[in-house]
Amino acid sequence: MSAPKWVPLDYADEFVSHLTDQPSAWLAAVAGGHVLRTYDGEVPEADAPHDLLADGELVLMQRLDRFGDATLTIHDSILVEDDPVFTVSREMPALATEVWIVGEDWTAPSVAELVDELDHEPGETSIRYLRWTEHRFRYRAETGTLEPEDPASLAPLPEEPAAPLPLFGDAP
Repeated sequence: MSAPKWVPLDYADEFVSHLTDQPSAWLAAVAGGHVLRTYDGEVPEADAPHDLLADGELVLMQRLDRFGDATLTIHDSILVEDDPVFTVSREMPALATEVWIVGEDWTAPSVAELVDELDHEPGETSIRYLRWTEHRFRYRAETGTLEPEDPASLAPLPEEPAAPLPLFGDAP
């Protein structure tokens, strides 16, 4: 699992190509205080209207955790009740909430639902397992930072447990 990435909740429905390592990286210093950067990570233009953040203002952020990649294989075989036969090189982790075809602009809540959206052509596709969660931050003008309302919610997620090894040659 890689380090989490962040995006303001207001931008979550956009195709966001800019994610940051820290929520405060979305802040841009402008005359009079700070504003949120644009959805593509740019500082708003000086003559563009923008809202300065007020001290203590609530900023909702989404955290993206990546649980690694897998290979989805749709097999060249008969369809079972109009459903394709497929396998993945690695099952979807329990903490993941979405699966994404690398490079696409949409996700699905499971591999099976992702396959349902495809054209069912046989072959391999790279997929990535993801989890989006919402977090609340307060803007602090004195420090120019976003501080979490619940710091414990930002703790790293646990690693997926490895499959237990058989003892003394016993097969599971």
